Amino acid sequence: MIYCCTVDFLGRPVDIRWLIGLVDSDEEGGGMKLQSLAVSMVALLGLSACDLTGPLQDLKTSQPTGSRFTQSLAASYLAFSQEEANDQDWFNSRHFALKGLAAAGGEAVLPENPADWDIDNGPSQGDLAALRARLIVALDAGRDRAPDMAATAQTGYDCWLEELSEGWE
Repeated sequence: MIYCCTVDFLGRPVDIRWLIGLVDSDEEGGGMKLQSLAVSMVALLGLSACDLTGPLQDLKTSQPTGSRFTQSLAASYLAFSQEEANDQDWFNSRHFALKGLAAAGGEAVLPENPADWDIDNGPSQGDLAALRARLIVALDAGRDRAPDMAATAQTGYDCWLEELSEGWE
């Protein structure tokens, strides 16, 4: 086996070329094509999880800049993204970590647009859009006067939408 192309899989060295089908399993000492496919899928899922958690790791080590609001917003999105990661909701964890990174860079990111979420149960899209509009007006008035409270309101709203889309998991 060529070790520069070897990964450890369940305590056993596996040729990565075999995982992706570049080398026939018979050539590398046996095994079934189904096993190769299963191992490939597990490896790809593992790589995907690494890519999905990268923004959260970046947010953890970021040094937020900008206004007190954007710094507080970055911290709130970090906590929310971490909660989603703890629940193994990698896609939403990544999404909110990216929003946190933008806030950490000084960008005043907007609350989630309810039209971007698949919400079947709960308030209508019209009601959700009206609530978002009211929140934006409140944020515009409160970002400077009460930055921590405004950041908490925004991430609370985003969390609420995300939970509505999951049927309150």
